Parts: sequence; C-alpha cells; structure tokens
Amino acid sequence: MERIPPKLLLIFNLEGALCKRIYSAPASITNTDPSPKLLLRNDLDGFLRWMFIKNKIFFKVGVWTDTTSEATESLVGTVFGRFSGGLLFKYASPAEQGLKDLQRVWYNYPMFNDTTTVYIDYKDSVVQKKNQLLLKEFDDDKTLYMLQDYFRFFSYQYHFKKIHSLTDFMIKTPFIMFMNESDKKAPENYTENSKFRNFTL
Repeated sequence: MERIPPKLLLIFNLEGALCKRIYSAPASITNTDPSPKLLLRNDLDGFLRWMFIKNKIFFKVGVWTDTTSEATESLVGTVFGRFSGGLLFKYASPAEQGLKDLQRVWYNYPMFNDTTTVYIDYKDSVVQKKNQLLLKEFDDDKTLYMLQDYFRFFSYQYHFKKIHSLTDFMIKTPFIMFMNESDKKAPENYTENSKFRNFTL
C-alpha cells in the first residue's frame, strides 16, 4: 500500500544558507556606504512560494539563527518578506552558545520529532547530526532548485516504501551527494525537466 508523506518541519539558519552578507571597503570619498549588502540565494522567491503556497500542507518552516534576536528579525524580514508571518518560530542563538539542540523544538512543538525535522545550514550546527542537511556554501548555483527536487525524491521514496523516514532518507542520500550527481546531468531548465517535478511535493 502506498503512503502519503508526513508533514515535515524545515528549520533554516539564514546566513550562509539562504543569504550572505557582503562587506564593502571602509567608508571613503568614493565609498560613502560601507554597510554590508545582503545577497539572497538564486530563486529564493520561487523556493518560498514552493514551501509556503504550493506545499503548505506538507511543510512547516522555522528559523534558528546564529545571531541576536534583533538581527534575526531584520534578516527574516528581508529573506522571507511576505511569507514571514507563516513561520512557526524564530529562534536566535549567538554562535558562541555552541551547537543547537533540537530537543528545544520538539519540546515546544511535540507534533514533530527526530523523524520529521531537518535543520538546513551550510555548516555543522546542531547536536542531532542525523537531522542536519548541509548545503554547499553560498554561491551562484541551483541549490534551491535542487533542494525542491531533493524533497520530491524523498516523497517518491517514502510513497513507495523505499525508506522509513526523512532521516533514513537523509542518511542514505545526503543532499550534497544528490546535488553533485544531479548537477552532472542537469539541463539549463533544470526544474522543467526534473524527474520528480510533477510528483507529490
């Protein structure tokens, strides 16, 4: 019998995963605005629409950053824009506090657990390693396109009982390995030609 994928909780660390600060040279006669610029990942708006609109019954989304609460609020507004109100939570833990423990999330939101939660970052960030999805460092690439396809592939594998859970899938198919393999054969219009484009999720 086929299975419907469970609702998943996607937690993002923003800087390095969905955005990146670019620091310019110090203020001078020619550079009157030395404040950092915030770059967003390619197709971020399309990715947000995919999560919050097209697949809102499959995903809940949270944020857990390495910075202060004030900086987190500012980043959330820029990165998520009109979708900010759809976030389940916004946690902030300055990096010096060490690795994040997802038990905090599961205590506050007991409808999720270690089989339905993924923390998305480009670096080692959480105590529960099996729940960590590592992206490539911020670049001009197709990361967010392929992240969509990665979760569609999970849906396909789960639907046909090839894997037991999200964490089982992530252990067997790490995202960077999936991306590297897909990148070798991906056409320019990757999403339009995705094998799993019309599958659930």
